Amino acid sequence: MDTVTRLFFLLSLVLLHEASQAFLGQMATRHGAMGRSISHMSTMADQPKLGRFDSSIETSNDDSDGDNHRNKKLTELLEHTRGQLLESQSNVTSMEAQLKELNGKVPDLEFKITEMRVKLSEEQRARKTAESALDALKASNEQLTATLNEERIEKLNDAEQVKKERESIRYMVQASVKLARTRIKNKFMDGKTAIHTVFSPKDQPLC
Repeated sequence: MDTVTRLFFLLSLVLLHEASQAFLGQMATRHGAMGRSISHMSTMADQPKLGRFDSSIETSNDDSDGDNHRNKKLTELLEHTRGQLLESQSNVTSMEAQLKELNGKVPDLEFKITEMRVKLSEEQRARKTAESALDALKASNEQLTATLNEERIEKLNDAEQVKKERESIRYMVQASVKLARTRIKNKFMDGKTAIHTVFSPKDQPLC
């Protein structure tokens, strides 16, 4: 059970004790009035009256005995109630001591709560800073990825262009070699007219 719950529990017990004291006070007042009324009736019954027979006197004595018995029962009830009240007062005194001890701990608890709130605020600020840094890192990563993709595409395009240029140069070299061979062959032919070489479409250079 935490401290706040214990405080409310002890406060409830104190209020309950005060209510029980008020109730017992009312009961004692009522019992006292009843006892006085019974005593008055007993006194009136003991007084001699004119015209009263012996049987009436005996009946009055019986009523007096019944009143005394009721007074005895009421006295026992009051004593029992007084004992319970003393026990309740002892319990309340102990609870008040515990409540006082808890009240002494309240400032320390308030300080700890304030300290925890400060730490929580610092953690929230640190979390927001970390989230901002993470967002910036994500944006930078996305930008870097886009740049790398563009460079990769450019490199692929450049490689394709280089390949085409190499193929063109190779065809030109092959055509030049064939042309030189044909000229050399025609130059050293005996008594024959030089033959003009006509290249086939597949031997023609691309550019």
